[in-house]
Amino acid sequence: MDACRREVSDLRIMVARLADAVEAGPKLSYTIRQAVQATGIGRTSLYDDIMSGVLPAHKRGKSTIIMTADLTAYLAGLPTLKQKPLRP
Repeated sequence: MDACRREVSDLRIMVARLADAVEAGPKLSYTIRQAVQATGIGRTSLYDDIMSGVLPAHKRGKSTIIMTADLTAYLAGLPTLKQKPLRP
């Protein structure tokens, strides 16, 4: 019974967080950790591209912030995968 109550409590918390996210509107920026989770690109690769100027970023105290529009443009600018022709 206690396990069931904990699961219900956990679900309520998750629903509340989801509702908060929906009410907040579109995401304006990402931290490095969030950008890694959202894109699947590694932390080091993101920092390398920031340092080389390929990916614009901003600082807020110690935090590095990437604007959503900049992250979207960065992803769109990555090279496309060239597929090899199938062998007969």
